Amino acid sequence: MKSHSAWQISRERNALRLSRPGRTRLDVSAETELSSAGPVSLTRIAHQIRQDIWRALRRQRGFSPIVRVALQPDSLKVTAGGMLTIPNAAKAHLEKTIEEVLQKPANRLRWCRFARLKETRHG
Repeated sequence: MKSHSAWQISRERNALRLSRPGRTRLDVSAETELSSAGPVSLTRIAHQIRQDIWRALRRQRGFSPIVRVALQPDSLKVTAGGMLTIPNAAKAHLEKTIEEVLQKPANRLRWCRFARLKETRHG
């Protein structure tokens, strides 16, 4: 089992990009917005989205997933997709599959729940 250290995390102002080292080009992608109620971990949500994209496209040879999550005033803007290391004529199909993963209500709910930071109380 590979650890999270096998992933490159690039931080920008109010955003995070998760990819394999050296594989940062988005050849296929889709976008969505998630509601953001309270503080969330961009790293945790990016890893969850990446896992679901990978599960949907694991049989796609030469595909390396990439997820970018950016904080908006009241939401999270997610760009998910990946880099293709071999020629692929089915880009439209790949983008449709990624869009389906991003729009699936059960996924969205799970991602947001998993990414919420727990508040700590000081006595």
